[in-house]
Amino acid sequence: MISKNTVIVLGAGASNTVNFPTNPQLVDRICETFKQTNGHYQTARDAGFDEGLIENFRKSLFESQQPSIDSYLNLQRGYLDIGRFAVATEILSWENHDSLMNVGRTKWYRKFVHALGTAPADAQVSAQKLSIINFNYDRSLEHFTHTALHHSANPGHQVYVTTALQNLKFRHIHGNVGILPWRDNASRPYGYKYNGRQILDVSKNILLAHELQKSQFAPFPDAPTELIANAEQVFFFGFAFHRENQATLGLHLDADRSGTQFFASDKGLSENLKRSLHDRFKMKFFPSIDDAIPELSNFSPQERKIPVRVTS
Repeated sequence: MISKNTVIVLGAGASNTVNFPTNPQLVDRICETFKQTNGHYQTARDAGFDEGLIENFRKSLFESQQPSIDSYLNLQRGYLDIGRFAVATEILSWENHDSLMNVGRTKWYRKFVHALGTAPADAQVSAQKLSIINFNYDRSLEHFTHTALHHSANPGHQVYVTTALQNLKFRHIHGNVGILPWRDNASRPYGYKYNGRQILDVSKNILLAHELQKSQFAPFPDAPTELIANAEQVFFFGFAFHRENQATLGLHLDADRSGTQFFASDKGLSENLKRSLHDRFKMKFFPSIDDAIPELSNFSPQERKIPVRVTS
């Protein structure tokens, strides 16, 4: 059970553990799956995109050598609509309930559910204390968590699981590919097979990096900057700490952080970056997301038995 005001920030590495693509992988996938011989090409045609536009977009993205779809579309804004559509199509194509439940049980997703507490009362307390800021488009963690807790509760208490998780703050910074039915009855379930027109509607929810800079994160209680500022502990899972993403969270600002503990999984982080983060935030590092979960649920030091990497 989570008893402290907690924020979890999810980067691409967090979803990649359950096989969703990283930014470079997403570019590679779009370049491959939007060829004329593949199904996504026809899906784009069904959505109303001209075949010449589809092919020109795919070829331009491939030859641009850009590391992410965001960086490419920031330079080639004439392809914004087809670019959003391509992102939504690709992310939705990875949604598979059985695969997620199978892979998630061997990854940090399962440990996360147990950290919340599988009893509805414990999950409700955790949900009131927890906010999740997600820089990814996928909705795999929401679906996995609701499914696991729903099937852990007896039939008379399952409704309380949904109520508890509806109180949990999920904030997708760049939008997502749809709200799940347990949050909104008008939405479609995880793994639903969308047609081209439906994907086009979904893609309008996607907010690209350069658009995010123009959006207004006013100081209301659920804004990312306010969630971070009011947290007792903040965890960064699979997060690369790019400068613009730090700014989105307000981490670039000089502020009194003495009341907040900061933790991060350190895969892919350079030693220089870790030293800088430790100097600024007294941040502690874990070898993996799995290793950070015991700290998340406020276990005692004797219960953790997990090595913590502190950069000196």
